Formats: sequence, structure tokens, C-alpha cells
Amino acid sequence: GLLCALQLSLILIGIGSDIDLTRIVSFAVALALVGLGIALSRAPPNAYAGVRLPWAMSNKRNWIATHRVAGALMVVAGAGLGVVAFAWPDPINLFEALGAAVLVPLLVGMIFSAVMAFTTRSGKGN
Repeated sequence: GLLCALQLSLILIGIGSDIDLTRIVSFAVALALVGLGIALSRAPPNAYAGVRLPWAMSNKRNWIATHRVAGALMVVAGAGLGVVAFAWPDPINLFEALGAAVLVPLLVGMIFSAVMAFTTRSGKGN
């Protein structure tokens, strides 16, 4: 879907249309993040996709909790990116929002997973 949006916007630019490529890409990434966040929060433990940290892969409870947190944050980040893309047309700010929407949910999910794993090992998480 993202590649189709890019191709369509490039074609429109090529024929002389006054279209904002940055907004199209931001909307497409926002939709992808919402879809990915929903799928990620329901993903069973596997070796192919997700936040594949060693401690999350070895503990099913950690995997499920980590992916629910990261998935929910990804949905919120995607929705926020969609709002920013609609309300704030400056390309520099859109690229910053796009980077934050992609990186923050993953980093928070990784930190959450590590904290959960290491507090459980020390006996505080039970």
C-alpha cells in the first residue's frame, strides 16, 4: 500500500499536479502503523516477526505483554501521525513526526520487555 501511494503521488507530480508527497507518505505510514500495531498486539510468539529480544522469546508472558504494549503504542502513534499529517503540512516536521511514530513504540516496547524480564528474574515481578 505504501509503495502504491508513493507511485501514485510520483505519477501525479509527473503530470504537473500540485500534490504534497510528504503528506501522502505520512498518511500511508500512519495507516501502516495502525494496521501493524493491531496485528502486533495479537501476534503469538514466533521467530520471524515482532520484538524479538532473547528474553521475550524465551518467556511467553513477556512476549505477550511486550507486544500488547508495543502494538497499542503503534496504533496511537499511527493515529497521531495521521493527525499531524493533516494539520501540520511542514515537511521537516512531518519527517520528524514520522521518525518518532516509528521509533518510539519500538523503543518503549524494548525497554518494557527488558524491565519486565529483569524484574521477574530478580524476584520482584511475581
